[in-house]
Amino acid sequence: MLGLTITLALVAFFTGHVLVLLVIGFPLVVTSFSSIVQMVARRFFGTKVFHVAPFHHHLRSLGWPAEKVVMRYWIVSIMCALMGIIIAFIG
Repeated sequence: MLGLTITLALVAFFTGHVLVLLVIGFPLVVTSFSSIVQMVARRFFGTKVFHVAPFHHHLRSLGWPAEKVVMRYWIVSIMCALMGIIIAFIG
C-alpha cells in the first residue's frame, strides 16, 4: 500500500496535479486523518472519537463484516478516482 501511495504522489507531482491527488486519494486521507484525530483527542481531551482507529477498524468494531468494509472502500475509491480524472481533464 505504501508503494502505491508513493507512486501516486510522484505521478501527481510530475504532472502538476497535486490537488487532484487529494481527491483521488480521499480514502487514504480519511484513514490517516482518523488516526490523527484519535491521537489528538486522547492526548489533549482524554476521550476517544472512534472505538478504534483507523476508520476502517472502527467500522469493524461497530459490527460491520470485513467484506462490507472492503467493498465500501472500493466503491468510494473508484468514485474518487473517477472524480479526480474528470477534474484533471477539465482543469
